[in-house]
Amino acid sequence: MRTFIIILFFSFCFRLTAQKVQQAEKNYKSALEAYRNRQLDLAEDLILTSIRFSKDAKSNYLAGLIYEAQNKPLRAIAAYENALILDEENHEARFQKAVLYLQNGDPAQALKDFDFLVDLGGFNTTNSIFFEVDPLGRSQHKVRSLSRMTSRLYYYRGQAHEKLDHFDLAYQDYELAIVQDSVADYFIAKGLLNRKIGDDQKAIIDLRKALDLDSSNERAWYNLALIDDDVLVPEELVRDEAFVPILNLLAVRAIESENYDLAVEYLDQSISNDSSDPLTYVNRGRALLKMKKYKKARSDFENAQLLDETRAEVLYLIGNSYFYEKSFSKALVYYDHYLSIDPTNGMIWYNAASCLLKEKETKKACHYLRQADIFGMSQMVSQQLEKYCTD
Repeated sequence: MRTFIIILFFSFCFRLTAQKVQQAEKNYKSALEAYRNRQLDLAEDLILTSIRFSKDAKSNYLAGLIYEAQNKPLRAIAAYENALILDEENHEARFQKAVLYLQNGDPAQALKDFDFLVDLGGFNTTNSIFFEVDPLGRSQHKVRSLSRMTSRLYYYRGQAHEKLDHFDLAYQDYELAIVQDSVADYFIAKGLLNRKIGDDQKAIIDLRKALDLDSSNERAWYNLALIDDDVLVPEELVRDEAFVPILNLLAVRAIESENYDLAVEYLDQSISNDSSDPLTYVNRGRALLKMKKYKKARSDFENAQLLDETRAEVLYLIGNSYFYEKSFSKALVYYDHYLSIDPTNGMIWYNAASCLLKEKETKKACHYLRQADIFGMSQMVSQQLEKYCTD
């Protein structure tokens, strides 16, 4: 009788364990489907339920992916660590963990994991797969195994080396990544490293190779424009609202080369894409001043001030717009307002003095000329001081 009871007990335990495993697997599959559909809160609930029924490496790995998608990097790292405790050969978990360490300020720990993976001597087997939602919004998903990610391993290890100032090792890894697979990001990384170590010509070559692979890569165009003053950005990118930073850069370059029409064209597009950046209005106002479109320039400076009331330079720029219109009393109001904020700008003291001289207020102008002299405008004001302020 006792033996029968023991057998019955173990049979019950076995059935209970089997039911838990089945329930865990059911929740895992549902969590995976929810993750693929980016129903992240539901996916989290399901995978945690799965782990409560049965702890295994693949469930913890999926939990890590879900936490990453929720922008919870520390919880993701913990999940990947749990996956590795349960299965130290879960290379995907180690790879994802290393990338998170790299992105969250611990390149030394990331490097240990990347080195471990490289020392394996290859990725001929994998334990699970990466799922990524199709960026074009189609229903299918990209599926990639780690055996096809050797190039990414070298790329990320190169980033870890670079963050640790191991520039030679970083360069080697970027080149190894490129040998494995020609990807625009790898050439961009090598190009930026070339620029960091002072070789702009090699950087330009790498960035242009990146553009050969991906002609609309905004990161490549942006960094190329920073290095090469003569770069011509494709028109379709100029109209892209995500391209505002490079439009401002190109506009400043155009202003420096006195091509004000082109500068305004760039800045018009920039404001069309994003009307919330005060610097864009300031830059367009500067270009319009040069084109003698003073009222339009003033409107831009006023818009910049509405967006950011701390931008004191718009005060003297508005003053300049009135000065060029020969509205000297109005210009003086704005110059005085600016000088109450920054009394060390010799040029503005001189501009204000010029207004007063135009208004025949010579005695008051002398005070402004002397201040301009104190703050570095000696050569410019010397004749006026001698002519008007000798008494």
